[in-house]
Amino acid sequence: MKNVCRFCFVILLFSSTTCFAQMSATYSNLTKEGDSLYKTKEYLKAAEAFGKAFAASEDKGTINDRYTAACSWALGFTKEIVG
Repeated sequence: MKNVCRFCFVILLFSSTTCFAQMSATYSNLTKEGDSLYKTKEYLKAAEAFGKAFAASEDKGTINDRYTAACSWALGFTKEIVG
């Protein structure tokens, strides 16, 4: 039984790392663009870049990228409202 559990764990571990390894070059380029726009405080453009990246990867973005995208949307709309 222990061997079966170990085998399942290894398969699960391998499949999760393979999932992120298969992210496309388009995803990487768009997230890099989003990060650059975020750092220059162009939040809405950054959010749009992250949105395109998620669409290119069939909505399989990393947690960090999703967090930065959410921050971009929030800061972009706040900046627009406050003016």
